[in-house]
Amino acid sequence: MYFFFSRMMYWVLHNQVSIILVLIFFYLINKNKKIQFFLKRFLLAYILIIAIFPTGTLMLYSLESKYMYQINEFDNVDGILVLSGMENIRMTEEYGQFYLGGSESRIIESIRLQKKYPNARLIFSGGSGDHFSNNITSLISKQFYNEFSIEPEKIIFESQSTNTYENIINSKKLTKPTINEKWILITSAFHMHRSIDTAAKSKWELTPYPVDFKLSKDLLSEIIKFDILNNIENFQIASHEMLGIMVYKIMGRSL
Repeated sequence: MYFFFSRMMYWVLHNQVSIILVLIFFYLINKNKKIQFFLKRFLLAYILIIAIFPTGTLMLYSLESKYMYQINEFDNVDGILVLSGMENIRMTEEYGQFYLGGSESRIIESIRLQKKYPNARLIFSGGSGDHFSNNITSLISKQFYNEFSIEPEKIIFESQSTNTYENIINSKKLTKPTINEKWILITSAFHMHRSIDTAAKSKWELTPYPVDFKLSKDLLSEIIKFDILNNIENFQIASHEMLGIMVYKIMGRSL
């Protein structure tokens, strides 16, 4: 039930333009004056909030800013946990090229860190977010690592997870980290809050290593861009993640 609810909410929150067009369509075909009155004002408010005003940028900045200054080098690293993005299986198969759907910076940074700390264990966690094709996604990532000459025996591929909670729980079961080990968590900056809190709930202390920043450190420069499509995209990303944080807290999956 949770999986299908999360997929439905993902579609809703990531298709704001489609929702606006649907609302406009209903406004045009509806003959009821009261409903038209309501739809007109709702549409104007909706467009102002998500497209004109930098609402999404402010929301996204609140998620990323906590980790903007936490990219550090370490004296010693025992393990590296990489949370996957949403690999595009169909595009990878059709074109014979890697379509990693947001995982690129996560994987590239994990390769760089693994070469710097060759004794560190590396685990790549997560599937496609699809109950029916998780193992295929791991194969894509495995091929990508192989292209960069990372020996397969140095990587653990956890392919059963479909969400952040499962990423953490399944990875902990596979790696069995000790209390004295230094583990780094690599994921997108906007996703780090939920990931770290989920790990903390499971009593696994992870050091954040955020990647894939969507915004610069200069918030004012982001606000004055006045890019409507960018505002909508930021709103979609931030609202989805903030909903995830709230749901995880309610369900007791994170601190």
